[in-house]
Amino acid sequence: MNYDESAVLTTYIWNHYQHLMTDLEREAGIAIIGRQKAAAYDDSDDPTYTDMLLKHFGRIHRADINALLQDGPDLFRRHVRDRLLQAFPDQIRINRCRRCQRIVRTPVARLCTWCGHTWFDEQPAR
Repeated sequence: MNYDESAVLTTYIWNHYQHLMTDLEREAGIAIIGRQKAAAYDDSDDPTYTDMLLKHFGRIHRADINALLQDGPDLFRRHVRDRLLQAFPDQIRINRCRRCQRIVRTPVARLCTWCGHTWFDEQPAR
């Protein structure tokens, strides 16, 4: 797997800092997942399941969410990431590997899944 700093940072923020997002941003995040699931589902057996996913989880009836996602889910997620980094710099901790400086999986991780380095013997940064 190649390391893409922008993509890894976006995933890291979305996985660990949703509490800093607005309710609408979180709902749009749920809509992204619902729409992806609906697109991946083979509706040949049950088209009502796909419709349910789109209406309930994909929130296709919500104009505000559709407007947020009009340029695609990836761009929306990056915009939210950038907004949070600018609005809450003192509350977001980007945990990086001590050896390769890549972003690790969680804010408290002590193992780098990129290079394998560990720092379990160190005190966690605060």
